[in-house]
Amino acid sequence: MSISKHVAFSSRSKSFHLSVTSSSLNHVCNSCRINKSQELPFSINNIKSTRPIEYIYSNVRGPTHTSFYKGFKCYAIFNDHYTCYCWLFPMILKYDITTIFPQLHVLLEKKFEFKITHLYSDNGGEYTSLKPYLDKYGISHLTTPSYTSQHNGISEHQHR
Repeated sequence: MSISKHVAFSSRSKSFHLSVTSSSLNHVCNSCRINKSQELPFSINNIKSTRPIEYIYSNVRGPTHTSFYKGFKCYAIFNDHYTCYCWLFPMILKYDITTIFPQLHVLLEKKFEFKITHLYSDNGGEYTSLKPYLDKYGISHLTTPSYTSQHNGISEHQHR
């Protein structure tokens, strides 16, 4: 394309340009946002931790069809809300959480010299078997509503 044709084309394209003001870019009503989204937005988490291991977020992933390491087909993730430390434990079965969490509990309370106050997890069945242990040590078990993995976002983010 010659230079004269290019200049003529660009001057014609300017005549069809729609002007956009900054106020029209910033104004999007809530109805438009909700109609365009596939899911409703989640509110910001109001949990505030004031010390290590006050809130431990946990999630179990698996089982997979093939083992990912030495026969392990599942794994559990534990995240401390205050320090953002993450502990990963490979497991053969999802219900191995009942032996792993007590070991982690002792380890964390020795390391940080605080008590675990809250365990936050999804509504997975593997955590229901921990109820007697959590009751014995005064650890409250907070759970997310069913099918809302966004509520346990800290652990879900670690899976990705």
